Amino acid sequence: MPKPTQRSSGGNTYAGQNEFVRWTMSESTKPLLKAYDMSPETALDLVEELNQQGYRIALKYDAYDKCASALLIGTEECEVNSGRTLTGRGSTAYKALKCVLYAHYQVFSEVWPANDVIRREELDD
Repeated sequence: MPKPTQRSSGGNTYAGQNEFVRWTMSESTKPLLKAYDMSPETALDLVEELNQQGYRIALKYDAYDKCASALLIGTEECEVNSGRTLTGRGSTAYKALKCVLYAHYQVFSEVWPANDVIRREELDD
């Protein structure tokens, strides 16, 4: 089993694993996300842009929280956010993707915060 390592942001992780960015969507942000105009075509364009910057994106069903989950993964190729993973959740894969893209571009302006905020937002609908 890999040994835990200490990251500069203070979070423990296992060697070779990305550190998850912990964040809480504020009550004031939830209506902004719902109103955020992002067509599926725009979302796919942003996914392509992020892919070219070295990010990986994964969509999966989260059986624990019973919702869709989108993971934006900062690989070694990324100029910022390398070794970190940002997540978004929603009732559908598209809504989870919209959530993680909104967080990346609108909430964090493409630079993710240090892990000093516990992440536990509600679903988008």
